Amino acid sequence: MRGMPDAELEDLELDRLSRGAAYGTAADAADLAADLNPALTVRIRVDRGWAADVLAERSAGAGLVVVGSRGRGVPAGLLLGSVSHALIHASACPVAVVRV
Repeated sequence: MRGMPDAELEDLELDRLSRGAAYGTAADAADLAADLNPALTVRIRVDRGWAADVLAERSAGAGLVVVGSRGRGVPAGLLLGSVSHALIHASACPVAVVRV
């Protein structure tokens, strides 16, 4: 783009690439869910922001939010990550945390 500093152009390109990668990952997961349950409705949306805030905002009107947790917290008994922990307190609907 004419007149834009190189650093700004690089940031725009990185944003475009990361959003594309995020959409691709979400589309793969949606395809898998549809294969497992064809009656399931999955909507894909890629937003910018801290995951817990974005998911809590998007939970309005949803029946369920499903998030993964790797359970890598210390001590070993801590199974929720920061996103899933924050989301269970801020979501407008039930949250299912799935250990991955």
